[in-house]
Amino acid sequence: MWRYVYEAVGELKKADQLALFKAMKQDLYPKEENKMEKLLP
Repeated sequence: MWRYVYEAVGELKKADQLALFKAMKQDLYPKEENKMEKLLP
C-alpha cells in the first residue's frame, strides 16, 4: 500500500510535494504550546 502512495507523491511537482507534506504535518502534529513556556513565569 505505501509503495503506491510514495509512487503517487513522487509524480507530483516538488512544490506540490512540499505543500502535501506541510498539510499532513499540520494535521498529524498540530502545533502545541511549548510546555516549558507554561512553567516559566
